[in-house]
Amino acid sequence: MSVVGIDVGRSQHVAAVCRDQAQEAERGVLRVASGREGFDQLDAWMARQGEVALVVMESSGHYWMPLASHLWARGQSVAVVNPLRAKYFAKSRLQRTKSDPADARMLAVLGMSTQPTPREPLAGGELREASRFVMTLVQEQAKVCQRLQRLIDLGFPELGMSSRTPAVPVPWRYCGWPPRRRRYDASERPAWRQPKLPADGAAWEPGRRPS
Repeated sequence: MSVVGIDVGRSQHVAAVCRDQAQEAERGVLRVASGREGFDQLDAWMARQGEVALVVMESSGHYWMPLASHLWARGQSVAVVNPLRAKYFAKSRLQRTKSDPADARMLAVLGMSTQPTPREPLAGGELREASRFVMTLVQEQAKVCQRLQRLIDLGFPELGMSSRTPAVPVPWRYCGWPPRRRRYDASERPAWRQPKLPADGAAWEPGRRPS
């Protein structure tokens, strides 16, 4: 059983293999382009490695998504690990060299020693990307509103008396809404609202209760 570690990059990927419970990965690595032609070269190279039980890569940016999707579609078990987990594993091994081949060999050893759980790499990926996009739009909108408010405060400070934000229209009291309640005199009151007169026929006086 072999484990392949792949260091993902923007223009190229580097793959290394660790065999049969070995403590170290093989020194030889494969460099392929991050495209369809490179994926075909990687498939041919993995076919020559015998039985590959697991492919391990880091979730760095979005560059891992096409490669992981390609390997998963071919029926290969793929484990995408957190970059912090890979970093701490490299520190535990006292790895001092920082290069693409060294990272690929480290990922292969990580997969052989810890056996991360393989799962579908892009499960829920569309929802995560959509959520991040929406949050980015909300943050950009807030920044634009703050800049507009700053320009309004600098050029027209008197507008701050009628509007708190540039997106809020003129307050209701300047638009005639809500309508003011019309006042009416006592003669317009309905009969059931008229004051009751005393039973003896005397004139009603303020403060006197009707009998």
